[in-house]
Amino acid sequence: MPKSFFYILIGFVLLLAGCKKDELTLPAEVDMQFLLNPYYADAEFDDEEKKEADEDNSDNNPFSESDGIVADDGTSQNIPGNKIQIESLEINRGKIVLTDIEIEGIREQGEDVYLAIPFEPPLQIDMKEGIASDQHISFDLPQGIYEKLEFRFFLGGEKQTAIQFQGNIKAGNSAKAGFNFRYIKQEDFQVRAMRKNHRPTENIIINKDKTTKASMIIDAENLFSALLIPPFFLSVPGSYDAGNEITISNLNKKNKAIFGLMQGRLEKSVSVVFE
Repeated sequence: MPKSFFYILIGFVLLLAGCKKDELTLPAEVDMQFLLNPYYADAEFDDEEKKEADEDNSDNNPFSESDGIVADDGTSQNIPGNKIQIESLEINRGKIVLTDIEIEGIREQGEDVYLAIPFEPPLQIDMKEGIASDQHISFDLPQGIYEKLEFRFFLGGEKQTAIQFQGNIKAGNSAKAGFNFRYIKQEDFQVRAMRKNHRPTENIIINKDKTTKASMIIDAENLFSALLIPPFFLSVPGSYDAGNEITISNLNKKNKAIFGLMQGRLEKSVSVVFE
């Protein structure tokens, strides 16, 4: 084989390798939306269950008589009267305040990926049942086949709401009232992304030739079914009129137990799904 041909062949191979490497650095757009899976539950009590619920006045009960209602400014507003039994609870709206996202990815070929996305001012994302949020975020990742893709979400601040759930609550013979569950703290959690209808361990393919769609999904059912166990053996203080709002907030120290449970459960109630 002539030396000139050999050098040409080596040069061609190196050129192909260089082109392949360049391909793996090309940016591909990802568009992420935010969704809420709601929580609906109704209670059917027998007399013994009602009696047990009425007797439950432990510190682990976020609706205990001594807690009262917590206003938006964190002050406690006690309601006169006896405790009444929760009959139904629905969570169909939510909000997160997003300050940063960190993304780490491992690809079959090419270097590992790290991306930090700050939001200044923080991004307030409102979610409603069955409706994609109006707020989307778009970012670029190097194209490729991702064996592992993880997202760390940073929410809220020391005096800023991290996550909020809203809906309606009905207790005793009272009409439905608003329900507001607010977590005011800086919080972060990590989620491994997965393909839609697939296992988390399956590869995610991101291609520069099309926009990749992804969703961050908050599962209120998974979260609240764990926080309120059983949800209807809890009590709210006093009676209330239609239009009133019952707020549970971590600013009330008596709610420490339930928000302690929430911290451990939140990460398990969020998923990131790629189409």
